[in-house]
Amino acid sequence: MLLKGIIEDARAVIQALRDLYAFGRNVRQTRALKFAGQWGNEGCVTRTDDTHRVELKLFPKGTEVQGIITCHNLDDSGTALGESLFSGQRRGYRVTGQVFKIRHGEHHTFGTLTIRLKGELLEVEGTELVADFLPKKTTLWRYPENAT
Repeated sequence: MLLKGIIEDARAVIQALRDLYAFGRNVRQTRALKFAGQWGNEGCVTRTDDTHRVELKLFPKGTEVQGIITCHNLDDSGTALGESLFSGQRRGYRVTGQVFKIRHGEHHTFGTLTIRLKGELLEVEGTELVADFLPKKTTLWRYPENAT
């Protein structure tokens, strides 16, 4: 009788741990999906004092976030990064990763971006930037799904 009670208690603890694990996995997936989609700052770049027009398409999977980024300098220099790749790691509501291209088998890094989810917006901060290809700071909002 005592052994039966211990076994039932152990089963209840195991089920509670399974439920807790599943809940944590759902929370992590929900956070990851908040980054998914097409983002940009086009249409209101003067409001945020942006130096670049940025379009960013993100594809999160677990803690990894891959993407495609296009940047154009808004001054008269005509500097443009064109379509490049983004690869980063997500921790909570922040992603840090590299912007790069692979040309002729060589990996060229243009800078590091830290992307923070703030409500319905992404705050993007560039560091270790090469030339003037990426913004030092900008705010992006999600484009409608049919805008791409």
